Amino acid sequence: PTRATEFESQHVGVFRSGWGDTNETMLSFKGGEMGQDHGNLDAGTFVLEALGKRWAWELDADDYSLPGYFDLNPASATNRWDYYRTRAEGQNTIVINPGNGPDTKLGPVAPVVTFQSKTGVRSLAVIDLTPVSTNVVRAWRGLQLFGPQRKQVLIQDEITSGSNANVWWFMHYQINSTQVEVSPDGSSVTMTQG
Repeated sequence: PTRATEFESQHVGVFRSGWGDTNETMLSFKGGEMGQDHGNLDAGTFVLEALGKRWAWELDADDYSLPGYFDLNPASATNRWDYYRTRAEGQNTIVINPGNGPDTKLGPVAPVVTFQSKTGVRSLAVIDLTPVSTNVVRAWRGLQLFGPQRKQVLIQDEITSGSNANVWWFMHYQINSTQVEVSPDGSSVTMTQG
């Protein structure tokens, strides 16, 4: 059975270290068109499971009866892009140069530009976030399973901007089951479950 799958037309994919192992590693990711009906501003988002635990969570859907929830026009008083769970900051992705209104461009597609999988070696993908980002020359998100039995994960963002860019990195986790410790210098985070 395959350990990597890409749904090219939707710009999504899944990597896994194996099948039937309760400690396997699974990394799923998404690019795609931003601003679609029922969609979120989620280019570059990922879900991560490893060691029998989920580490990076996709938030559940919001309440569809919220005011303006299906109004996709950012000029409206209340619209879909005002709600945390539909914005990029409500996903496991980056936000570049945030401001008022939608926190990515609406309409463009963030394509998966590289997808490779070699059994027993590594799986990797690169999502081009440039079309949906503001004021950048290039923004790429790379995701990779590698190492012994493909159980190590690397998520790497490469951003080139003509001027200083303000970048926010988001990852959602289960607060009741995950301990999070930020290093004294603020440059790293250690997460522990069980």
